[in-house]
Amino acid sequence: MIQEWLAVAGVVVLIVGVRVARRRGLLGGRGGNGESAEEVARARYARGEISKGEYEQILRDLRR
Repeated sequence: MIQEWLAVAGVVVLIVGVRVARRRGLLGGRGGNGESAEEVARARYARGEISKGEYEQILRDLRR
């Protein structure tokens, strides 16, 4: 009986955890603020965090 309740509680915790992760953008192909990987790379290049060569390599890798 206790095992059944623990299983049900585990499923509930899993479902809630997945929903929270999706809302926070932790699941899926986008960053936490809804940006795609290309948009993140573009912003990093614009801020000078990565070089032009690094930016172009990231784009090539993402488009494979």
